[in-house]
Amino acid sequence: MKSIQTNISAYMTLVLFVVASLNANALTTKERNAKEDRIKGLVIFSMIKYIQWPEASEELVIGILSDNQEMINLFNEIASDRSSSNKKIVIKSFSTIGEATKHSDILFIPNESSAEFEAYSSNGQKVLIITEKEGLCKRGSAINLITIDGKLRFEINKKVVEKSALKISSKLTEMGIEV
Repeated sequence: MKSIQTNISAYMTLVLFVVASLNANALTTKERNAKEDRIKGLVIFSMIKYIQWPEASEELVIGILSDNQEMINLFNEIASDRSSSNKKIVIKSFSTIGEATKHSDILFIPNESSAEFEAYSSNGQKVLIITEKEGLCKRGSAINLITIDGKLRFEINKKVVEKSALKISSKLTEMGIEV
């Protein structure tokens, strides 16, 4: 029974990635960006069940290194659907990476905030940093969302994950591109 549930979870995550690869030519740039942000948000939220933090708490804080209110509202909407009685998901916006890494379990750094990450030096924080700019996984991001042939994929830097004391399920690493 547990194996069937695990397979269903893996299948649902793969379905999200297939949906993420759909072509959006008919949409305006703003609509396309909103749709892409929604897909990225859903992918990030889907990854949560494959990650184990060393300290259990009643809430999971997803930080966003951005003041983009539309993205923050979108993540809050997804969080309200995904929070369970066991763990509440809280979305917080940050303007500096130092503050974000101190107060987040997951930190999403959108492309427009990538420069701050590139200048950042990790001190073994127990935060899962997810970026979306080519090459950032090799520069210290744990997970990097990338587009290959028009399809959303993700890279995983296992060394960064191991240094942070987080445990990522082999199911998630199998779906990603190891860097």
